[in-house]
Amino acid sequence: MDFFNLLKRVSNLKWATDDPIPKTFDDVLETSKIAMQQALIELWHTYPFTFKKVTRYQVLPAYESAIEAPMGTLTAVCLENGRVLEQVETFGDMDDSETPVYGTPECYRLVQNNTGDKIEFYPTPLEPVTIGISYDTACMARDKSGTERVNLSAQNDTININGAVQRELFENALILLTEVYLIQDSSDENYIPYFEAYQRALRLLINYGITPLEKKVVI
Repeated sequence: MDFFNLLKRVSNLKWATDDPIPKTFDDVLETSKIAMQQALIELWHTYPFTFKKVTRYQVLPAYESAIEAPMGTLTAVCLENGRVLEQVETFGDMDDSETPVYGTPECYRLVQNNTGDKIEFYPTPLEPVTIGISYDTACMARDKSGTERVNLSAQNDTININGAVQRELFENALILLTEVYLIQDSSDENYIPYFEAYQRALRLLINYGITPLEKKVVI
């Protein structure tokens, strides 16, 4: 379901704040678009959902020590043979050395600056090395061509979840949380029913992706 149809679902809710139901994307109130974007951020980061987990491989060229970091939370970095590299804060004495050290990477560190986040490796490889990067993606949406986006924006953008069941459960929770954001006032008579409905939808979403043993502790 794309951004526009998700917003229309919100408008179709009983006691919806966005009335009448918009006929075009431009008819949708900006407050409703913003509310869904805010709700998506909250819901996406509420729990370590399995659909956020990504592993990709890329080549670290010879004589280069850094690659672009993914948009998300890094969970592991490994070599092609499966060897997991240690994350460090600094490279110790090598930070002050003007002479590069070459060899198979043994560890890495994250470097954040205005030019973009980087993963720096030590030592620097003499030959191309394939690096595996595992992370929880922060790209919550994708456009109609499949390109990942940080949030819903255009009419045809969709939620960045491949599994049909998880996507449906997620969209249901998102729609309810969007209405909670739109109402805002906890003293409003409709706030509590929608908030409780969202909590139930969230539990269903979480329970779908965990083991039977783990389900015993989800209330």
